[in-house]
Amino acid sequence: MSADFHLAVSRTMGVARGLQGTPLDESEVLSRVVVLTGERETLATRNGAWCLLNAMRLLSRIVGRLRVVLPDGLGSLENDVRELAGTLWSIGSVEVLVKPEGTSAAPAHAVLNVGAVVPGDSRWTTINSNGWLARVSSKPGRLNGDTTLSNPLGAMAAATLGVSEVFKRVYGINAEQAPPLESTEFSLYNLSADDRTQGPELPAAMHLPDTLVVGAGAIGNAMVLLICSCSCEAGCTSSTSRRSRWRTSAPACCWTTWRGWVPQRHRGSPRSSATAA
Repeated sequence: MSADFHLAVSRTMGVARGLQGTPLDESEVLSRVVVLTGERETLATRNGAWCLLNAMRLLSRIVGRLRVVLPDGLGSLENDVRELAGTLWSIGSVEVLVKPEGTSAAPAHAVLNVGAVVPGDSRWTTINSNGWLARVSSKPGRLNGDTTLSNPLGAMAAATLGVSEVFKRVYGINAEQAPPLESTEFSLYNLSADDRTQGPELPAAMHLPDTLVVGAGAIGNAMVLLICSCSCEAGCTSSTSRRSRWRTSAPACCWTTWRGWVPQRHRGSPRSSATAA
């Protein structure tokens, strides 16, 4: 594999080795299959769709073999998933399959489900969101399935929590070091896992004035993606990233209007080719 590939996975492998305190076999870890799937009822909501698409964006950067298994009958969401699979940056492969709902997940090391049900299978994690509330569980049972209050921030938080659970399994993190989450609900509105407040509804549309976002790394990408998801009707956002350690954080310069991102300069890195892909 190329030096660029190893640089791309260096941070994830470094975090895992730091948590484990022991060497990891990179080729073995990246050969493990992860399935991303969902329940039709949840995926039919905006929150469910956001959870799925955001989880794809995150998993593709830490998983060597990602399979997205969709229930049939999703309509435009299936098209969105296939389009994203063809454009997002990945350290390995991304495969999209459509199967009747209820079909057992393909053989996998870990399964991330967007929905409410957490079956009695140690491989599974289930996520969903409602308003400012993100939900996740890796223990058998059922999450609250209400996902009617649309909010891309809560959906991003749920996807992030779910992908962190997948990371623990795929990279072999000891459960004593990082125990699996059980029926966890976290409110971004009050930053609490105890007060499960879904928070107020977001405005139907927001005006974004001319804005400069400095940094197009992991955090900058997430910020831009959320800005674009919050129905911002106007304004221009510029994003630049210039770091001396360019081999691990390559420069990027992009600009956007509310219609979407347009790469302004390419430096041959996954970050600069498509910010917030």
